[in-house]
Amino acid sequence: MNETTLKGVLSVFVAGILFFGTGPTIAEGACGAAASSCKNCHEIQGKKKVNSQGAWHKEHEFADFCVFCHSGDTAATAKSEAHKGIIKPLENLEKSCSACHPDDYKKRAKKYKGGTNP
Repeated sequence: MNETTLKGVLSVFVAGILFFGTGPTIAEGACGAAASSCKNCHEIQGKKKVNSQGAWHKEHEFADFCVFCHSGDTAATAKSEAHKGIIKPLENLEKSCSACHPDDYKKRAKKYKGGTNP
């Protein structure tokens, strides 16, 4: 391989490292981990834990679904910003439950109406 070809190959290699090596990073939530600020503050740091409250939370605790049902801002760095726009899911089933359960959200929601709201 001649010097010009070697320089060309090396340039492409370095450009590839710079391009792919500086790709998007995982956003950190307000409390410092890669999960949403909801999960970080409420569960990881233990500020008003909710995963063990009510049937819905117990059944859905395997994932970070908070924002799908409650809205809010999962990347906010302050509590007031994270809680801006929070809703009670059972007060607006179409906005919350139907996103994941479009065909039977009303039937599923009846199960939780009498207990702790999700």
